[in-house]
Formats: sequence, C-alpha cells, structure tokens
Amino acid sequence: MPIDGDDFETFFRKEYAGLVRRLVTVGYEHGIAEHAVQDAMVQALVAWPELLAPRAWVYRVASRLAYQSWNRDRARKEKQREEEQSRPDRQVASPEEHLQQRQLEASILEALRALPPMQRNVAVLLFDGYSTKEVAEKLLITEAAVRSHRRHIRRRLSPPQDGTPEKGGVQ
Repeated sequence: MPIDGDDFETFFRKEYAGLVRRLVTVGYEHGIAEHAVQDAMVQALVAWPELLAPRAWVYRVASRLAYQSWNRDRARKEKQREEEQSRPDRQVASPEEHLQQRQLEASILEALRALPPMQRNVAVLLFDGYSTKEVAEKLLITEAAVRSHRRHIRRRLSPPQDGTPEKGGVQ
C-alpha cells in the first residue's frame, strides 16, 4: 500500500491536525496530544512501507503515547502532592513569610521570562522533576542539547563573581 516518502508527506499533511483534534476531544491536553501524534508520525515514517492502515495505526500509537504521558504526569503530580502533605515541617506561614515567598516567586518568574523560549521550556521541565532524558524526549531534542541548555540557564541565572548580574541574570 504506502510506498514512498511523498505518500507519507501527503498522509502527514492530511491527517495530523485531525488526529491531534481527536485526542483532544477524547480528553488529553493539546500539548500532550500534539507530542503523541508527532511521535506516532515519526514511528509511522519508519514503518511506512509495512503499514496497511496508516491512519488507524498512527491513532492507536498516538493514543497509547498520550495515555503514557498523561499517566506519567498524573503520577508525578500525585507523588508531589503526597510528599507535600507528609512533610512534618509543613506549617502555616506568617504574613511576612507569605509575602517573601510571593516576592521570591515573582523574581523567579521574571528570571524565567528573561530566558529564550527553549531554555525556559528546559528549565520548567527540569524544575518539575523531569530527567534529562525525559526533557529531551518531550522537547524532541538530544540529551546533549538539554545539558547545554542547562549550562546556559545556570550561567544566565547565576550572578557573576563581581556582583553585577549578567544579561538577564538575577541577583
């Protein structure tokens, strides 16, 4: 049935948006749906000559990938929630402590906004507890690229030794 790359390109253009929409309709977040369909399309390209029903095959693979991603995110959030609730040092903050916490959060958000988009994505995923490998898979980049972004993020957000912030740095 499918034989060459031109057929795949036509298939991709025709089916991509509909498959993402279908996963979103089922209940997955748009970002999870997009990544799942992209990953499924990559797998389809590799298996293209053997696929008899490419649309059904890609939907099935994308559905499984979306579920795995959703389940990983859910488990991670549940684990974080359990850890927060089980911490013995958990106390109600005073108004001053609450204000300091809010100011710290505001300065962190300001620093993140100063980062280029890809570095910002890497920083947020790492902060959320994703491993270098998981970040690379999620952003469709190499692990070496994630490590490089991590190094650049540290340089940008760390104050230099002389005390003056670097471009976009935080003090």
